[in-house]
Amino acid sequence: MRAAILKFCLPDSPEISEEEIRFFQESAADLLPFLKKHRLQALFRQNLLKSKKMVFPEKIVSELDEQVQSTLRFNTVYFEILSEINDKLSPKIEFFLLKGGDLILRLYQNKGLRPLDDLDFLIHPENLKETEALLLELGFSETGDPEERRHHRILRRRAYSRFYKPLNSPFFIEIHWDLRWMFYHYNTLDLWKNSQEILFNKKPVKVFEYEDLFLYLGVHWMNHWRDKDRLIWACDLAWLINLGLVPWEKLWGKAARQNLAPTLEIILYRLSFLWNFQFLKIPKEFIHGNTTLFQRGFRKLLTNSPWISSFLSWNAFPPEWKELFRGVKRTMKRGESIKTPWWT
Repeated sequence: MRAAILKFCLPDSPEISEEEIRFFQESAADLLPFLKKHRLQALFRQNLLKSKKMVFPEKIVSELDEQVQSTLRFNTVYFEILSEINDKLSPKIEFFLLKGGDLILRLYQNKGLRPLDDLDFLIHPENLKETEALLLELGFSETGDPEERRHHRILRRRAYSRFYKPLNSPFFIEIHWDLRWMFYHYNTLDLWKNSQEILFNKKPVKVFEYEDLFLYLGVHWMNHWRDKDRLIWACDLAWLINLGLVPWEKLWGKAARQNLAPTLEIILYRLSFLWNFQFLKIPKEFIHGNTTLFQRGFRKLLTNSPWISSFLSWNAFPPEWKELFRGVKRTMKRGESIKTPWWT
């Protein structure tokens, strides 16, 4: 089911076959929980609208539409908050807009397609206190113990939208001054030197170059796969790939400078795995036919990484990861290039 659904969450979804139509209609009861878990309702719904062949029960269609409208309502408020923050901080405080907010503006260009949990910003460490003071003036309050958050702060505020009634859920922003996770660290000095600006409400907002955006999103996805693994994060990367926005040579150069080349290999392989090695426009030399490339990345993961040796047990991995690792081990042992998936 997963691969069939993900196929229709891409910007350039292929034509649907009669067999797939029957599959979706027979699996309708399981479809909504899966889409909800991975927050794919809106992406799936947009391609459902394009296909005149696929007919779902009215109840399922109405639930998908309701989720799209809910996403639109919340995201509208988030972008009103972004406008407030941009007016308050600029030009005194230099900041990057990260993750979902950036993706909606540059990639999806539709507030109803990509749900947001929060707005993420990256600032210079020396500007933290001033940034917090300015945000407190906007009505935000800090959540949790600041001493426990060594690399970011989370602030919250209940918001009233000009277009919608007050929403019950609080709205969150995360202020980062370093990009560090349990197993990874992204060097931010390079980011400040190479950036671009986009206009939001006629004011500039600083965002990552596409190679930095792809690598950062991929590392974020890899770090969270065990506890959440929302496939919406994989779809973010898939959209960047299939819209032709990934500068591959720059991406590999950046990954090498950040000491993340083996991680990037794993990210690209797992993305291809999710879409059955068929629908993502990743250059083939990065996926098949280069055993040395795989050996370097996967051997580090399987033998030297604290992921395996210290933090995780074999039983912690999802079934598809176990099969992926078994296949790579077999391929390495044979010393052969990976021509086709080992399960075909």
